[in-house]
Amino acid sequence: MTRLSPPLGPLTPRQRWRRVRLQAYSWALTGAYRLGAMHPAIWRLVARSYHPALDWVAAKHARLACQFAAVDVPAYRHFLRAHGAGQARALRDFPETTKRNYAGVYDEESRCQEGRLHRTGVIVDESSGSSGKPYNWVRGPRELQGIYRNAAGYIELVFPGRRLFVINAYSMGAWATGTTTGTAMARIAMVKNTGPDLDKIADTLEHFGPGYDYVVTAYPPFMKHLRDRLDETGFPWGDYRIRGMVGGESMTEALRDYLEERFEEVRSGYGASDLTIGMGAESGFSVRLRKRLATDRRLRDELLGPSEQRLPMIFHYNPLETFLEVNAGGELLCTINTKSCLQPKLRYNVGDEARLHSLAAVRAALGEQEYARTWTDERMNLPLLFLFGRKDSTISYMGGQPVSAGRRVRSLPGQSARRRDQQVLPVAGGAAGAGVPAGHQHRATRRDRPRGAGRDLPQGRRRPPERRLARLRRVADGGPDGRRPAGQAVRPG
Repeated sequence: MTRLSPPLGPLTPRQRWRRVRLQAYSWALTGAYRLGAMHPAIWRLVARSYHPALDWVAAKHARLACQFAAVDVPAYRHFLRAHGAGQARALRDFPETTKRNYAGVYDEESRCQEGRLHRTGVIVDESSGSSGKPYNWVRGPRELQGIYRNAAGYIELVFPGRRLFVINAYSMGAWATGTTTGTAMARIAMVKNTGPDLDKIADTLEHFGPGYDYVVTAYPPFMKHLRDRLDETGFPWGDYRIRGMVGGESMTEALRDYLEERFEEVRSGYGASDLTIGMGAESGFSVRLRKRLATDRRLRDELLGPSEQRLPMIFHYNPLETFLEVNAGGELLCTINTKSCLQPKLRYNVGDEARLHSLAAVRAALGEQEYARTWTDERMNLPLLFLFGRKDSTISYMGGQPVSAGRRVRSLPGQSARRRDQQVLPVAGGAAGAGVPAGHQHRATRRDRPRGAGRDLPQGRRRPPERRLARLRRVADGGPDGRRPAGQAVRPG
């Protein structure tokens, strides 16, 4: 399909003056954010000292970003006029942008600042193709430097160590996560970009030995495969300090518990190829809060809404850089608050369902005593994003995103729809499982099973077709799959 390429066109004297004024405001705020991320130590200070009063500054900058793009970005100016929002002033008056109505309609160049794409240092990434085909996304050098600083600051905050050695097991190539992670981590650590290769990772650990603080970055399923592979070879886990950083999709607490029997700790991040890498990240506090939500119905009702049975991922995010909103349909809207963004992202709807809460609201819901027990030494004072994943129930595996499991099951001949009103109830002595019907016994987690039980079958021994079909049906209907409840996928980071 041919995409539109609206010309920039001459600006009136009033528009030129408005462009200069908005550009000055935007660069001033962007410069202040950049100072706050110049060094990982400064980044940690900002994350720990964030005050809710700054939410107003973040909202004002998001509105400013939309107003500036209206005169500076040809595609966005044409988009606003086409939607009758050419005179929009308040943030809520600017229409949402999506792949379908914006990125898929206008070409790359017209969506750039000043309608100019070809610049030295621009990197082109490719998304996973969850909408049916992969999209290209461009990022300029200033924008990438900000991403690198944020990623490095977060890793040093949650994974402190004097001899950091990052083994980057994300997929390489055109996908944003792998190459960006490797470059960002090189600012603070030794890095080896192995990609998702079990043999290379095992050989690297053996070759360099236990004298380093290892951090393995990978998709959650691959981290499970790595643990199993090293167990099979008799790897001396006790001699090493290895931690895990995952992204690209959601992770159940059962899987986290299983991994943390070997890894010291495992944390997850949230991002999207459409937007930016590292929009949100877990802390010890957010992990404890998520575990508490699984068993506390009162807390779940207060933070997620009455009758909400799904367990979201929980991330801290910085509104000064990524201003987030939730629309009437419960979908997440993101505005990138920086003039460094080559293709401005403005109230962009990536298709994820979410809730937003300030840290103060979560503290009030927990109560002072429980909040004190849940708080951790990272002391991240940033607001919280409760992310359910794709609203269309698309599920992800190893960073790729196949079609919605619900649509796939409904397309199978002779399959009748199962009940969708199953409940998630707390289970004595353990966390609730997504989609466990009332009165049914909760499936044991891996921690409760004998070692080796429930692992993947060796190559050449596939599950019988009826078992594979039953498992697919459970995933599609939110059944008690122990690892991947439907509708909880996280976009590639």
